[in-house]
Amino acid sequence: GIISKVFPKSAKVMPLISPNSAVDVELNGSGARGILKGKQDQLYLHRSHWVTRIEYLGNAEKVELGDLVSSSGLDKAYPRGLVIGKIQNIQKDEKGLFVSADVLPEVDFAKLREVAVIIQ
Repeated sequence: GIISKVFPKSAKVMPLISPNSAVDVELNGSGARGILKGKQDQLYLHRSHWVTRIEYLGNAEKVELGDLVSSSGLDKAYPRGLVIGKIQNIQKDEKGLFVSADVLPEVDFAKLREVAVIIQ
């Protein structure tokens, strides 16, 4: 996630699963790019609730179930190549211009004990 507020001995972090989060991502292999957004209002302990969604993938892009999704680095919020998750399902929009895909994050938030802070 991104640090959204800093306190003297702690910080508030907006995780990727937050609906306010938006990250430029790419699919490993095809290099297709899109915007990853969170879908949940709350952090649930059950991992199936942590699904995020890639939007604005071009309809000509090769997208397959199980494809790895990584940060592209183009939004300057995250460095390129951080693995975010895997494609869980794929949908085409009604007009056929874009493809969207749900992504299950690689991180198991219920077991998360330590984090690394990247300073850019």
